[in-house]
Amino acid sequence: AAPDGVTIMVEAGRYNEHLDIGNRTVRIVGTGSTNTDTVIHYRDIGGEGILIHGPGRVEFENMGLNGGDFWPVLGYYNSSARSLEAYNNVDLVLNNIDFTRIVVAKVQQEGGTFTANDITMDTDGSLSPRDYGFYLTAVTNAVINRLVQTKGEIDHTIQLYGCANVQINDCIIRSKKDGMRIYSSEVTISNCFFYGVNEGSPEYGLRLVASGTNHIIIQNTSFSNLNQAVYFLNIDGENDVRMENNHIENSRDIGIYIQDIADDCIDLGGGYMGSKGGNIFSNTNSLIPDLLLANSTINDIFALDNTWSSTNIESVIYDRNDDPAPPRVIYKRPEAETVSLSPASKHV
Repeated sequence: AAPDGVTIMVEAGRYNEHLDIGNRTVRIVGTGSTNTDTVIHYRDIGGEGILIHGPGRVEFENMGLNGGDFWPVLGYYNSSARSLEAYNNVDLVLNNIDFTRIVVAKVQQEGGTFTANDITMDTDGSLSPRDYGFYLTAVTNAVINRLVQTKGEIDHTIQLYGCANVQINDCIIRSKKDGMRIYSSEVTISNCFFYGVNEGSPEYGLRLVASGTNHIIIQNTSFSNLNQAVYFLNIDGENDVRMENNHIENSRDIGIYIQDIADDCIDLGGGYMGSKGGNIFSNTNSLIPDLLLANSTINDIFALDNTWSSTNIESVIYDRNDDPAPPRVIYKRPEAETVSLSPASKHV
């Protein structure tokens, strides 16, 4: 076993083994020129690739995690185990890591903190769909920078459940089902790109689902060619969602879909959460709504200072003007009232 606090330099090569790390601080660094030169390959011997039980701090840098070998008849044969599982207050750091040929989850972590920089998730042409990329539960601080997942074979590239102070920055995610799914978490998403390719199954950029408390900021992010760019479904709970300076283009069904919300929680511009607006909708199909509300009992939604996909804004917003049940979308400021003064009144 490695002593506490050590840095282990691993030469380039393929290592057919599992790692079990417990209650220690350790840094493991691949010495190859890329993150695919030093690879932990664990399918042949079963179980998780890396199991970490804390407390402790564990760092991996410039390495690959590989869960399968080539099967000539079926294609790539994939491990059904998680590549990395961490629990009991681990501070986990991943820098320049490549995940490939893994079915269940690339990383599953409960508690502790999580940092991931320069991550690639390449399923390498395998046949069956993947479940999760990063699945974080009750993590108290998390930062994910520059994650790239462009194969579109992962159902939920990022899933958060009960996490606090999460920062998602500069990521590129091709959706299979959800690019990102959020339950009861505090998240800021900035400068990301979520996209689909219309291969038959519904593709969503971001889904906020189920009851609970969510505090979410989405800013400077693009959503392209998805069934629904952003989907909010929340039966109850206390939520606030602020969207500003985002670009939503070529949605196939709905740009932003808000359903079954029972509290006043979404600000697209000019509302009490301080959104500056600046969201741009550019759907090429005039029949696709930019914003649709359904079965919601919240107060009016503010959506000021945005650019809509039609000059006839009412035609791309579905709200109380179309159905008595939903609230209204306030997308323009009231016009100033013009008062005409008679000659006599001018001298009063």
